[in-house]
Amino acid sequence: MKRRLGLMIQEGSFVKATGRIAQIPVSEAYLGRVVKGNYTCFLLQVATGFAMTFYYRPTVTQVFSSVQYIMTEANFGWLIRSVHGWSAS
Repeated sequence: MKRRLGLMIQEGSFVKATGRIAQIPVSEAYLGRVVKGNYTCFLLQVATGFAMTFYYRPTVTQVFSSVQYIMTEANFGWLIRSVHGWSAS
């Protein structure tokens, strides 16, 4: 192993050092997992967004009360809203 600038790189690894940045090849399997993760989050967004449309009222006077109702009184509303926010980030 060579120690340079605090990084440990094994000899014979697949990291190519260019002048600026190390290029690490990404396999198709890795990209497939990333795409599936993004697709899963998108489906969660659609499902939880659809579920919240039954209770959410987007008017200036009813926004706070509708979100409060979702979080406190609707069945599993707190979970649906939390999953919606989590999958968005």
